[in-house]
Amino acid sequence: MAKHVGGLLRAWTIFCYALGSLVALAVALQLWFFAHIAYWSFANPASTAFMNRTLEKPGARLRHSWAPYGRISPHLKRAVIAAEDAKFLAHEGFDWEAIHKAMLKNEQKGRVVAGASTITQQLAKNLFLSSQRSWARKAQEAAITWMMERTMSKRRILELYLNFAEWGEGVFGAEAAARHHFGRQSCPVRDATSAAAPRLTSSSAPAPSSPAWEAFISPDARLELEDLQQSLREVQQSLAEKRDPAALRARLDALHPADVAYILEALPPDERLALWDLVKADRDGEILIEVSDAVRESLIEAMDSKELVAAAETLEADELADIAADLPPAVIAEVVQALPAEERERLRAALSFPEGSVGALMDFDHVSVREDVTLEAVTRYLRRLDELPDHTDQLFVVDRDRRLRGTLPLPRLIVSDLDLEVTRAMVPESVRLSPQDPAEEAANAFERYDLVSAAVVDADARLIGRLTVDAVVDYIRARSAESQLAEAGLREPEDVFAPVLDSFKNRWAWLAVNLVTAFIASRVISMFEDSIAELVALAALMPIVAGIGGNSGNQTTTMIVRALALGQIQAPYWSRLVAKEIGVALLNGVVWGTLLGLIAYAFYGNVALGGVMALAMMLNLMLAAMMGVAIPLARERFGRDPALGSSVLITACTDSGGFFIFLGLATLFLV
Repeated sequence: MAKHVGGLLRAWTIFCYALGSLVALAVALQLWFFAHIAYWSFANPASTAFMNRTLEKPGARLRHSWAPYGRISPHLKRAVIAAEDAKFLAHEGFDWEAIHKAMLKNEQKGRVVAGASTITQQLAKNLFLSSQRSWARKAQEAAITWMMERTMSKRRILELYLNFAEWGEGVFGAEAAARHHFGRQSCPVRDATSAAAPRLTSSSAPAPSSPAWEAFISPDARLELEDLQQSLREVQQSLAEKRDPAALRARLDALHPADVAYILEALPPDERLALWDLVKADRDGEILIEVSDAVRESLIEAMDSKELVAAAETLEADELADIAADLPPAVIAEVVQALPAEERERLRAALSFPEGSVGALMDFDHVSVREDVTLEAVTRYLRRLDELPDHTDQLFVVDRDRRLRGTLPLPRLIVSDLDLEVTRAMVPESVRLSPQDPAEEAANAFERYDLVSAAVVDADARLIGRLTVDAVVDYIRARSAESQLAEAGLREPEDVFAPVLDSFKNRWAWLAVNLVTAFIASRVISMFEDSIAELVALAALMPIVAGIGGNSGNQTTTMIVRALALGQIQAPYWSRLVAKEIGVALLNGVVWGTLLGLIAYAFYGNVALGGVMALAMMLNLMLAAMMGVAIPLARERFGRDPALGSSVLITACTDSGGFFIFLGLATLFLV
């Protein structure tokens, strides 16, 4: 019996050692993978597992050349992401939705017919593993993917993938593929070339002529943020080293006006003006439209009257109205005189509408058709146009007096019988806006109904223009930026490189208010100097009460300001809203007050102090809730921006109130 037990123990010991050795070996292997990943996050690999296996084949020839991320065409990057892993920037290495769909499809077919590997998973396989399918390889691939996503940036992962993906037999990397298949470098690859490249790595990629590629092959395609930052660094280096101005001018000519504006905004004033001098005169107007108001003012100050007139004359009426306030009156007068009569009337109409109204945002360019013509006549009319206005998703149907009768969506025009009259194919009930409508209401309508464009009509229902989604998005972004600045107490957006005095003027007002409120809070504390001297723990605990109250109040204020902006709060429901916020504050006060009370008791061993802490927390949170509702409401009632300085005011109330409540209760019950 003893020998039998001894044998079992020896076997168990051997098994444990073997299992431990396997575990240690597995951990060492994962550490080896991780060390390579960490090193390759900043260094370029010399080769990959796939490349080494290719070289093992008889007569194999390897083509590979490294191309830095900044030199690879942005069109190619977008095309590869769209074809291989559309959610590349959103997931953390695994597209679980795609995996679920692939599993269902494979289950229906009874065999593996679909996969759901992301770019990161494919890169993990290319760098370290083989193409053979097995559960062990998939498990290791998942582990490497997890390590790469937490060690490397998305940019680095995409850079490695583009340089080591196999783009044909023995052809690795975008640079080698561009030279081998298209006879050019990967930097200028674009248009049909960039659309065709993903097909070399993925059989499921769309054909180059399909609509899915149109965004990538457009010559006006915008740069990614990382590409913009790379362009900015190169421009800064060129300016610092005073390189050939002609080369820098050529680089600027290749950029979209919005991208040039981004670079100008990111440069200090002297470098900004030096770069502005290199911009072609015929592009000044379209770039002035794109830059921020503060930067536009500095650029206009550096231009003489002739340059300003020349720039303004390249703009359409609605665009000119956007920057008219920044231009000298003499320049506006000269430009207006040079405009055709129709454009002059459009400009005067656009300038007549107040800022923040639909009329100030609307576009006069649109396509309208009569209701009594056939769809065939409409298509013939459209073919005679050079191009459709941007964001044209529908045609506006009018009668002989240009009164809006409905809309004709382009998809309906395409699929309907051409012999039909417009009146039978149009949508009679459509969203229509007035030029006097607030832009916020129009933005809500665009969000609610998923609009791309909407008609703008006058009091007699005559069509005068349209509002497009790009103008609405610009307005929403501007309002969001203004709200963020207002919450911090800034009166208006400012140039990050603005002169010190200008920045001081923009910030001093609410800093002065904050100084006054801080002084009031200090006087509240001074009222309880004797209590603090007797129980020093009060000095350590009172900032907690005030800080939590301030955070809670800012949460309430933010929610109320947003609801006011969306028009979701009506007067009859204010009492219900206040009651709801007090209820939330009461629940938070009970939960967090109890927790802080227990912590205070644990630190100081005083049950009464813990109770005072809990009660003070609950009362201050209730005060924060009431002030968080009252401050935005009061500012809105007096015609002020509810967001402007709200955080300063709510913090003042919760600081002074929190100190008074906590120290007052401590004086009553503890001292």
